[in-house]
Amino acid sequence: MKVNTNGYGGRAINKGVRVYTNDPELSEFNLTMAGKVERFAEITPDRLVLAGYVGETMRQTVTIRTKETHPFRITDMRHRHVENLKIKLDRTDQGCCTEYVLTVENVRKTPGRYVDQIQLQTDSDINPEIRLVVSVFIRPAELKDGS
Repeated sequence: MKVNTNGYGGRAINKGVRVYTNDPELSEFNLTMAGKVERFAEITPDRLVLAGYVGETMRQTVTIRTKETHPFRITDMRHRHVENLKIKLDRTDQGCCTEYVLTVENVRKTPGRYVDQIQLQTDSDINPEIRLVVSVFIRPAELKDGS
């Protein structure tokens, strides 16, 4: 049995399956896997929402702090809408841990909505990729004045 724990960091998980066998005395039974999923890293916030009006700066930062039990380095980053988002990653060493600050900025100049996903590649065998969802809402500038 394999359980995908993505998105469960710091929370309890309980997953079960029904097992069928050819044993006449025990032809079927439930198998449950339960426990608390340890966080791979501290990510604050874990979702990004950029909202504002055309012409305004829409920027947010995310802090990614490694844990002493799971050290890793971010080796690469990419996202789909390179024409809409500018991303920058800064790193500082904090003794036993490393802290990354990811700055995400909207550069699109037209109103509308879009969603992007930033993928941070790591050198970790446990979690080779960290994914962050970015939701962007750009309102027309003329709505800013209440018109």
